[in-house]
Amino acid sequence: MDQATRGRTVFLGMCRDCHTPEEQSGDKFAKRWLGRSLGDMYEYLITEMPKNDPGSLSPDDYANVMAYMLRINAMPVGTRELPADVAALKKIQIAKKAPETTR
Repeated sequence: MDQATRGRTVFLGMCRDCHTPEEQSGDKFAKRWLGRSLGDMYEYLITEMPKNDPGSLSPDDYANVMAYMLRINAMPVGTRELPADVAALKKIQIAKKAPETTR
């Protein structure tokens, strides 16, 4: 099972009571996260979510949920799983996928 699939399982089990996938994608996602780093997102999730018990998920579960959120936003997939490491994630910026060109 890949990281985003594991993240979907966590999201549906822990996050869906308050959030829908649609709320975490499209314009809402872009407005909040484009131009910021994955480290920013990771820090937010780990310190603020779930609202009733922030920080209660494992570090890997938070990274998995991020992978799921990136997937539902059609972000490019890397060659390795996202680490549960703020410093490493700070080096990765959330950006729009470059449009494909036709020849």
